[in-house]
Amino acid sequence: LGLGFEELAEKLDMDVTDIYAMNLSNYAIPTPNPCVTGVIEEGKKLIGWERRHKAGEGPLIDGCKRRGIGMCCGDVWHTEHYEYRRGVTQVMMKINPDGTVMIDAPTVETGTGANHCAVLAAADGLGVNPDQIHWLATMDTEYSLKDEVQSDSSVSYILSECAYKCGKDLKAKFLKQVAHRFDVESWEELDMQEGVVFVKADPLTRISIEDYFETVELMNEDTLRPVTEYTERPLSTGYNGCSYMATFVEVEVDVETGEVKIIDMAVVSDGGTIMHATGADAQLIGGQCLGIGESLFERMIYDPNTGIPLNFNFVDYKFPTIEDFPDITPLPVEIFKGPQGEFGASGIGEGSPSCTPRAVNNAIYNAIGVRLPGTAISPKDVLQALSEAKQEDLWQSV
Repeated sequence: LGLGFEELAEKLDMDVTDIYAMNLSNYAIPTPNPCVTGVIEEGKKLIGWERRHKAGEGPLIDGCKRRGIGMCCGDVWHTEHYEYRRGVTQVMMKINPDGTVMIDAPTVETGTGANHCAVLAAADGLGVNPDQIHWLATMDTEYSLKDEVQSDSSVSYILSECAYKCGKDLKAKFLKQVAHRFDVESWEELDMQEGVVFVKADPLTRISIEDYFETVELMNEDTLRPVTEYTERPLSTGYNGCSYMATFVEVEVDVETGEVKIIDMAVVSDGGTIMHATGADAQLIGGQCLGIGESLFERMIYDPNTGIPLNFNFVDYKFPTIEDFPDITPLPVEIFKGPQGEFGASGIGEGSPSCTPRAVNNAIYNAIGVRLPGTAISPKDVLQALSEAKQEDLWQSV
């Protein structure tokens, strides 16, 4: 008892990915969870899981190196319905006579491309091209709109939900204003795509935003400046679902020096709806700065008597550089859908490094047949574990 999935699979002579599929899920979805099996199967294809051998039984490379493949799967991050504590998010949008759209949202870009997600969502809701939207980037707490706490994935999907709803509101008001130009009984018979209003039953009957405003002498600003507050975050939904990710790693271990080199990595993460594809790729790759660092480098050493850190500097505290990074294949997938919101998105960036340390540890074990505890595995740890295993084998043979 108390065995991890990897150890349990070895005891039962099973593929560890089958153990994950049979056991990993939540209250909302029975096993096998399609999100779990989906990320695992994609990761197996990317890493070449069929090449994996039994622990320590791989061929010797260059006389002193052994390779191994490992993986880990786990839940990623929350969905939109967990975010009620953050308060209200506000977005204001305005259509200009030249067909451009101004979007006023106080959320400051956190560096992950989150605001671009909101632009895409606003364009989708309003029915214009993303390049028609201009973001008012200068904020002032004295007169600007109210924003929530700006952290983690909520910047992407909560702001995007609000921008989408604001776009829908503005679209409805604009279609109502334009409807008299068409022979229709209701504005609901109209739609707008790529900045062009058209009759749904006769798409060739159309007018662009620019052409419409060329004939308008007086603009009603109240009609064109709706403000949407996004407050639809209930305290509880009774839904406990979440999305999952899987990380697959191939390592090469030098049994003479103890050096561990990650040579390939595949990171598959389910985001429900991928709000910004290239941004999601970047998050899955960038998160490995933390994942690889925790796996092989970043260990804080404390004085046992005083508790003072002894390597609290960038010389003695080791962290990975670009030389330590392998080829990383990111794969955001769309399987799980959250219970609320237009997009049902869930976070990707926060969870991206979480499975890496265990995947690396399992890959090292698969390579040399000796399991090392913990993280920040150093060459010294590898050599010590190999030495202790050899001594144990000698003792048992006596």
